[in-house]
Amino acid sequence: MRRLLQLSLLTLMTSVFLTGCAVPIYNSVPSKIPQGSSIKVIHVNPNNPIHATLEQSVLQAGYQVISENTIVTDVPGTNIRYEARDTTIYRSERVPVVRELFEEKDSDYLLRYSYTGSPSTIHSFSASLIEPQSGAIVGTVSYECASALCGGKTVVLRQMAQRLFAQ
Repeated sequence: MRRLLQLSLLTLMTSVFLTGCAVPIYNSVPSKIPQGSSIKVIHVNPNNPIHATLEQSVLQAGYQVISENTIVTDVPGTNIRYEARDTTIYRSERVPVVRELFEEKDSDYLLRYSYTGSPSTIHSFSASLIEPQSGAIVGTVSYECASALCGGKTVVLRQMAQRLFAQ
């Protein structure tokens, strides 16, 4: 019996150590927007690894998602020559190339977000739902995880959409 108690205590202490005593924290001010409203998901870098997953989460929550109308990529541009004494270095400058796929469409709302983490795990996420005509923020949501066992991007983004669009 004593051995079982020691083993249980060791397991508990190990799990507390690995999680850093941190539980993911969700905060939200749910929006009161009608189902079926159109939302454009925006970020400084729309090519980031969570953008498409966030759009899918908003779509699954029952809203129309308006896609970004452009594709942006970097291509090598001019070569710049650097010389220092007996060494010459060439460095390619990267030049952004923007391709418009279709005319930009208006949306009822904008979902602006930021995050930290890797392509598979999100450590922090925050988003604001904005009404573009007035600039008013009509809903917010945030997530923070300080442990080594943070949630995967799909689970976290679905939770965020459910909390932001709770009716």
